Amino acid sequence: METKEYYQLDNSQVDDNTRLEMAIRYAAECHKGQTRKGTNIPFIMHPLEVKEILYEMGADTNLLIAGLLHDVVEDTNTTIEEIRDTFGEDVAELVAGHTEDKTKSWEERKLTEMRETSMAPLRLKMLVLADKLANMRSIRNDYQELGNALWDRFNAG
Repeated sequence: METKEYYQLDNSQVDDNTRLEMAIRYAAECHKGQTRKGTNIPFIMHPLEVKEILYEMGADTNLLIAGLLHDVVEDTNTTIEEIRDTFGEDVAELVAGHTEDKTKSWEERKLTEMRETSMAPLRLKMLVLADKLANMRSIRNDYQELGNALWDRFNAG
């Protein structure tokens, strides 16, 4: 990220609201120019919705931040190390725990996710659930608009 230096703050010296604001800006910058699959909706709307679902579930600040950042490693050139350096070990572990290996097939990734999520700590399960719920809401909305044509945008059968 070009403005990475801006985010290099000592997390122990920053209050939760500032960290959340920083994570929102960081995620927006990482996902700049991206849209939701098959739409013109800015991609940042998805991590913001995941964060809101987690908030409604009573998530702590680090889990809210992980919700905002959960797709940056999969979908941008951001690394887990950058997340760790910027937001701390706990956030990095949560993001890493919900980051798929895109070198594997869709089916293999989903089977791995189901297996690993079943044994994951509660906070990671909350992150996965919030992501899935946000995705299901998006699919529902798109289905109402597109009908069965919606399924053409997906690679899996």
